[in-house]
Amino acid sequence: GKIHMMGIGGVGMAGLAYLLKQRGFDVSGCDRVCGSLCHWLADAGIEVLQDHGVMHADPEYDLVIYTPAVDQNDRELNAFRKKGVPEARRGEVLPLLLRGVTSVAVAGTHGKTTTATFIAHLLKHCGLSVGWCIGGDAESPGGVAGYPESCDVMVVEADESDGTLCCYAPQIAVVTNVEYDHVDHFDSQEKLEECFAGFVKNAARKLVYCADDAIVSKIAGDRDKTISFGFSDGSGLRITELELGRDESQFTLSGYGMENERIVLPCPGKHNVLNAVAAITVAMEFGADMQAIREAMACAALPARRYQRIVEGEISVIADYAHHPTAIKALVATARDDDRGRLRVVYQPHRYTRTKALLADFPDAFEGVDELVLVPVYAASEQPICGGGTHDLYARIKGAEIDCDLLYSRSLASAWAYYRKTLRAGDTLLVVGAGDVEQVAHWLKRDMDEGNLRKLDGIYAELGEACGENLLQLDYPLAQRTMLGTGGEADAFLDVDSVDLLGRAWSLCNSRGIRMHLLGAGGNVVVSDLGVRGVTVRMNSNHFGRVEVRGDVVSVGAAVTTGSLLDRLEEEGLSGLEFLEGLPGVMGGVIRMNAGAYGGEVGDFLERIVCLDSEGHEAILDKDAITFSYRSMSCLEGRIVLSVDFRCKKTSSGVVAKNRADVRRKREWMKGSRSVGSVFRNPEGKYAGKLIEDCGLKGFTVGGVTISDAHANIFVNDGTGTSSDMLCLVDMVAAEVRAKCDVVLEREVVILE
Repeated sequence: GKIHMMGIGGVGMAGLAYLLKQRGFDVSGCDRVCGSLCHWLADAGIEVLQDHGVMHADPEYDLVIYTPAVDQNDRELNAFRKKGVPEARRGEVLPLLLRGVTSVAVAGTHGKTTTATFIAHLLKHCGLSVGWCIGGDAESPGGVAGYPESCDVMVVEADESDGTLCCYAPQIAVVTNVEYDHVDHFDSQEKLEECFAGFVKNAARKLVYCADDAIVSKIAGDRDKTISFGFSDGSGLRITELELGRDESQFTLSGYGMENERIVLPCPGKHNVLNAVAAITVAMEFGADMQAIREAMACAALPARRYQRIVEGEISVIADYAHHPTAIKALVATARDDDRGRLRVVYQPHRYTRTKALLADFPDAFEGVDELVLVPVYAASEQPICGGGTHDLYARIKGAEIDCDLLYSRSLASAWAYYRKTLRAGDTLLVVGAGDVEQVAHWLKRDMDEGNLRKLDGIYAELGEACGENLLQLDYPLAQRTMLGTGGEADAFLDVDSVDLLGRAWSLCNSRGIRMHLLGAGGNVVVSDLGVRGVTVRMNSNHFGRVEVRGDVVSVGAAVTTGSLLDRLEEEGLSGLEFLEGLPGVMGGVIRMNAGAYGGEVGDFLERIVCLDSEGHEAILDKDAITFSYRSMSCLEGRIVLSVDFRCKKTSSGVVAKNRADVRRKREWMKGSRSVGSVFRNPEGKYAGKLIEDCGLKGFTVGGVTISDAHANIFVNDGTGTSSDMLCLVDMVAAEVRAKCDVVLEREVVILE
């Protein structure tokens, strides 16, 4: 028949597609991201289409198979339904291919991919003709799937995530462990256990299970035809005398006619010893002798993304698929056995539902880590939910006060850029998660292969030469220049003291694709703890800090602070801008964001803006060319403010002083607090602070940053907070307001990263 597979590039779907092709089906498929497995399928004669689309829904197809990651409301899937094409999940089709073949199916919350890999490797090494379909690529048996012409035994990984585990009826069923997971499908531990119980019941010949796991042991019960393994005294095949090393594990096996057999496994980790012994148990069931088993185990290898050493040497970068707290804990323990220097981890949570359901278990999983960087959740097919975001995970770990540096990254790219600058000899970096976080490991490998790790791009040397070596500072700490008092280092920092120098730097950065960030007084800005890529520029007040008065028109340089401007206006008796009293910042930033308060905004008083265009040339915007809106100055897109002209109202110094005092009284509560001002813009017709307060978030704290009790749109650092605390709180508030008030808050604060 003719089959179409949605999500064909996923590891499980790709293996199934290959098997179907080998069995004579006409197979095609599609995926949003076509990676290496799609190329492998194409080489096998399977057509792979880019992305999902209703145009794929041809009524001539006999079946459409979809991965659990495909949303039930997907337009392509619904188009197939409208055309009457039968549909099936992956886990409903793979069990059908086991009919008429001696089969081994491996299930479990953790370790099933590695166990299935070891089983297929062992049986092949012992002389059997083995077919397989496994959710990981390993050197042996070779690829994610294989199907020989004459197949003695078929080894598959049986996935429980969508409940199709019950569809399998293998000769030999293997269960490694059972722990609550896949909360998007199972609403209770009991439902999950029922699913595994159905799988166990279907085993035709033998059940192999881990006796160390209480739930598995309960499910196995008093069933006939069972073989157990583990470290516990009640294990049928018992593991003793365990020795764990950096690259191998040694252990002794006894039971089922075996006595003190010493096994060497070239893989680290106690959990991998259990996986190996499960495989040995299956091999014994097929009559393999111990000599063959020992030889096979001595050359076994882990599948991809299972403690996979991407980079080895003075710096070690290891990719691992772990995403459940228990698996992460085992991974960290294995890495700690390496006994190297700092253990650093970047973790990508997998699915919002899992993150929310297991939130309380994550802090302990990272015990023993020196530094942890959290990146955004890999959503798979899910929509964000309250309590399941990376910000929720960060807040929970921060509150648990585990002894590690905790950092918040807003993207994989930011995490990668941070590590390529900060990895040092002796560091071990674990790149952890089941999503696309492994890219970080491969990007770093590319950097190391090309000699770019910790090497600043040539642009900085070129910029230093163009601007003056003594003016350009590399790896410059920015926290000291922010009002929040937090943040990491700028790749490069430039203090400019002339329009010519600023123009040269601006033009050069634009032509080379290097980001330039302007930093004024450090208000209304959060500098990422992971540092700021590109060039951060401060306009020196010696040149850009002039104030000139001509009647009722005031010319103000971009580096002039709001306080010094208002002092001069009071002295001259010029009114209109008093609403800026107490707002921290310099004119460049004040103009760019069209700062305002209490009904006033600076755009209403502008007569002229002198700026630099993207090529570094000076330009003048007159009143007609100045376009602005709430907290925005659209005419400055791609431009840098040099100076501005305000037209004020002539009055007396006393009146201006009184107006300033009135505004000061309104802001008295903010005096002495360390904050960045208003965090969010007010949505049209609403107040951000009121929305946040209505969500019950006043006083909520992450680390050392708290939502003010006086005004919910002001977040205050108590002196111990970090930028990561701040960014976490910003994302948490935005998520809560969106969920509870159906309002999308836009940030007013600028994030430098």
